[in-house]
Amino acid sequence: MEITSENLIHYNQRLTHSDVAPVRIYQELAEYGLLFDFLTDFMADAFENDEEFRKEMYRIMLAASLKLISGLEFYMLQDLSKALSYFNTVTQSCRQPKLSDPI
Repeated sequence: MEITSENLIHYNQRLTHSDVAPVRIYQELAEYGLLFDFLTDFMADAFENDEEFRKEMYRIMLAASLKLISGLEFYMLQDLSKALSYFNTVTQSCRQPKLSDPI
């Protein structure tokens, strides 16, 4: 097949961002089951304190890991617990009966 500008244009139109996106080091570590250990050993401060970074790392681990990550469930349940505690606190006044409501 001869390479022409028309062929290249047609080929480029079929490509999506994910077809040409580089593989990030985090994805490679997740595929080998090493990302969680890397984050907790070498990037603990960012992993603990930066919520957006932590969510992105969770997403990568869930999508790319080929094996079960034992510590991941603990951190995800901890985040869920914090969110539910906040929800419980915010909605506490809504759950209390008003004085005018019959019991």
